[in-house]
Amino acid sequence: MFRSAIVQYPNDFSDRQMEHSARFDIMTKWFLEILIENKSYDHSLLDDFRDRPGEKRWKKLFFMILKQIENAGFGKGYKSADATHVILNIAIHRIIGLIGQGIKAIMD
Repeated sequence: MFRSAIVQYPNDFSDRQMEHSARFDIMTKWFLEILIENKSYDHSLLDDFRDRPGEKRWKKLFFMILKQIENAGFGKGYKSADATHVILNIAIHRIIGLIGQGIKAIMD
């Protein structure tokens, strides 16, 4: 779900738009690790996911991780493909590590 937020924020997608992107956009499916033949999640799960830590903690965690991604030199610039904006220069394995570090830091 956190990867969805990373796609959703710079594209200014509503939860329903994010659900649509996760369901039909191949690049989004790849980033979210959803098999092409599989459906995505329902948009209501995004809201539930954000509500768990509370709005204040969620925003703190999210922007801290975005800052780490930016400081690490990933996610610089956007490119349009199939009329969909995708983040460039992202090394997925590094993002997972940064997300883990951010979650650990916020929970301490």
